[in-house]
Amino acid sequence: MDKMNPKKTRSLIAVLAVVLALLVGGALLFAYQSRSRDDSTATNSGGQQNGGQNAAAEDSFSADDFQLYESSDKKYTFRYPKQWENNASKLNEITTAFVAPKNEEFPNVHVWAVDPVISKCGQTSEPLTDVTVDGIQSKQFTESLEATKNKITCVEKDGLLYHITHAYTDKENTQVYAEVLNSFKFQ
Repeated sequence: MDKMNPKKTRSLIAVLAVVLALLVGGALLFAYQSRSRDDSTATNSGGQQNGGQNAAAEDSFSADDFQLYESSDKKYTFRYPKQWENNASKLNEITTAFVAPKNEEFPNVHVWAVDPVISKCGQTSEPLTDVTVDGIQSKQFTESLEATKNKITCVEKDGLLYHITHAYTDKENTQVYAEVLNSFKFQ
């Protein structure tokens, strides 16, 4: 059996490496573009922003359908739907708010605060969007977990990084999350 020339072997390995790199790069580009399409928003006839795939399933609320939530430590307030409930059993040393539809866990909005050094906001590889909450420049991103998605807005105040999170499975409620963010006020 003939042995391959070492020079030809190196050339073959180089060609295979280039082909493999192009395949991986193409797959990553496809995944990124698919995610960008999924994350893009469409505007409905009312002018409200809705997540593309779940827009038809979203509940609709009027301004009168919201009530005020005040954190137990009196550090912030926000508005959430009256038909949702404050679930104090979900609170712990870092989670200071948890509201969801009555007798349901998802969708929900919860708030937790930690030292900025250990925050998810500084550790995510997800694209960050600039937003403003209570006059404070903040960052927002979406993470996909096994069974849920979390839209997280990170607001730094008084040495803590507050994570205002909308967790959902199949039904994102952009109207509720927008109202929470627009009404969120530090005391």
